[in-house]
Amino acid sequence: MSCDGNAQTQNITRRFKSGANTADIVDTTIKKALLKMPVLVGAVYTPKTIQQLPETIRHLMALGLRQIYITAADFFNKVVR
Repeated sequence: MSCDGNAQTQNITRRFKSGANTADIVDTTIKKALLKMPVLVGAVYTPKTIQQLPETIRHLMALGLRQIYITAADFFNKVVR
């Protein structure tokens, strides 16, 4: 699963094709999945969201996540490994 943080951060770069926010649906899906299995979530940070990274980690842990994969995206929107 992918979740980039709280609603403010998630909705900066991840919206539905219609332009609608994704944060509430993503958070609900994570909570439901955690009731059935361990969940690993990937969070991508960009130059626009790097300042929110500590809050992102707090938000994901508050959802009940204990496995979080953090990835940096470069300025060309490609994943840096």
